[in-house]
Amino acid sequence: MVLLFTIIMTITGLGYMYFSMLDRVIVRRENMRAQSFYLADAGIESAKSFLMMKKIDDGFPEETYGLASFSPPPPFGALTMYSEPPSSPGRFRVSIDPDDNNPAQPEDFYYITSTGTIGNIEKSVRATVRYQVAVSTRIQVVSWEELPARTIP
Repeated sequence: MVLLFTIIMTITGLGYMYFSMLDRVIVRRENMRAQSFYLADAGIESAKSFLMMKKIDDGFPEETYGLASFSPPPPFGALTMYSEPPSSPGRFRVSIDPDDNNPAQPEDFYYITSTGTIGNIEKSVRATVRYQVAVSTRIQVVSWEELPARTIP
């Protein structure tokens, strides 16, 4: 009888250990998804700051907040920025594309896509922003969309 009780308790304990480890893996993956989302959002904010500096300086600075790697060259081509924040295990990649369908002011609207990566988890955010001169020179987010997370093999 004691042996049967010991076997049942051992199997129960092993089951709890298994589900505890499984829960830990799920929570870790969800934390990585959340962190990659925050990195992607930081990329959108960095792109807005970059655009504001571009408008103020009337040109693209060579480096802004550690963001570099531009292609193709300004003023009207798409722009890609990369960053690896020193305090974070992840990085973000941002693409800024001016609206070519607005012939009157080709630089007024921009499409920004930012992807945050932590480990093998990528999360992307897409925003459309408008530069407003009349309203105290600010960048306004017109639309914002969170894209599904994906796992990098």
